Amino acid sequence: MRPLSIHVVKHAMVGDAEEVLVEIATARGHAAEIVDPRERVLSLDVQVAPDVVIGRYELDSFTDPALSAYLAHGDWCAAAGAAVVNSLDFLGLCQDKFRTHVAVRRHLRSLGIEDTINPETLACFGRGRARELGLKILGRHGAVVIKRPCSGRGEGVFVAGDPRALDELLELELGEELLVLQQPIDKETNARGGFRDFRVLACRRGAGRVEVAAAYHRNGAPGEFKTNGSHGGGISRAEPLDPDLVRWSRLVMDALGGDVAGLDFARDRSGRLWLMEVNIAFETLRRSSLTLFGDAIWQWTVDLAESRAYSRPSTGW
Repeated sequence: MRPLSIHVVKHAMVGDAEEVLVEIATARGHAAEIVDPRERVLSLDVQVAPDVVIGRYELDSFTDPALSAYLAHGDWCAAAGAAVVNSLDFLGLCQDKFRTHVAVRRHLRSLGIEDTINPETLACFGRGRARELGLKILGRHGAVVIKRPCSGRGEGVFVAGDPRALDELLELELGEELLVLQQPIDKETNARGGFRDFRVLACRRGAGRVEVAAAYHRNGAPGEFKTNGSHGGGISRAEPLDPDLVRWSRLVMDALGGDVAGLDFARDRSGRLWLMEVNIAFETLRRSSLTLFGDAIWQWTVDLAESRAYSRPSTGW
């Protein structure tokens, strides 16, 4: 097989995932590079486009100026005949946490599957309506989670346990913007007494079936609502692999049209699984996740990139 030109596309350089992908692709004889679309000059003239693009996009919001650069780069590569792993459509659905839940609900209904995975989720614009809806969720569930639709690493996610805390959040942290409100999940706890949830690493393989490369617990610090590493959380093996996690991961990935992702689920104290969000730009830290779980998810990603590139002839301009 001929060597490929591979673009690993991301602009928020956090963690080691992009470097690992480039190392694997290079070891296989390919020319791989990390690409920041904000730094690229694109032209309508004939240029040398990559054979395949691996999308690892991350936006703080849909007003992020990088979005236009992503769209331009993605459309240019598609016009030049490049194959794609993780499409721009997948970016749009994953980066908007409300749209993620809507797409999953729609897909499950189309299959006749009861939706037991989505928490109660509402979206509204502005503080006034958010307070009105937040008070109703507080009354039903004893707390309310409020999120910005686009956020990562646990930023832009808040919880209020009473009306006063809700008012403080809306006054001090959140503005006149689109907000997502959800019921809180009464998560199971870890050995330290903090909350824990799951990160599932999934990739489309072979004939298009989604497989799980690894699943691990994210363990929050005691008293901390968030389990992200940036908020003091740690990781530990989630073994044996829960078949329900695999089943739901496949359904969610198919609902979103995703190729490679880190899916976040939580199990409540009654044993029920809930979908929290889906991450395209999930990270690898060499001293933690790579050490514990190996690089299968990244090997599979390059496998998929090779398969897509070799089966799709370049169309040129």
